[in-house]
Amino acid sequence: MTLKEIRKSKGLSQIEACEICLVPIRTYKRLENDVSYQHSLKYKQCAETLSGLNKRNKNKIKKHNIVVVGAGYVGLSTAVLLGEQHDVVLIDIAETKVDLINNRIAPFKDKDIEKALKDNSLS
Repeated sequence: MTLKEIRKSKGLSQIEACEICLVPIRTYKRLENDVSYQHSLKYKQCAETLSGLNKRNKNKIKKHNIVVVGAGYVGLSTAVLLGEQHDVVLIDIAETKVDLINNRIAPFKDKDIEKALKDNSLS
């Protein structure tokens, strides 16, 4: 089955499929429409990911293990966003910062990160 056939059999739009495969929409469209991409690793990964979906669980995203190095503003905000759907390990050399984050306290003033650390079930 082609990527397009797999996507249609699951009842997904191209936008839903690109979000599930974690690729930009432009890349997904190329994978689906350009025959020369059918032997690429990304094509095979997308096909495998979409094939593994149940019709009922079409919005379920495969969990990944991710490591973010640096708990500064960019690293922590990235880890918080990714931690909503994936297992994330955040590494930093400052022990006080690590202790604060482990206790779900933001090491700097940011209302969105503070809220995410307190409210969300981050992994």
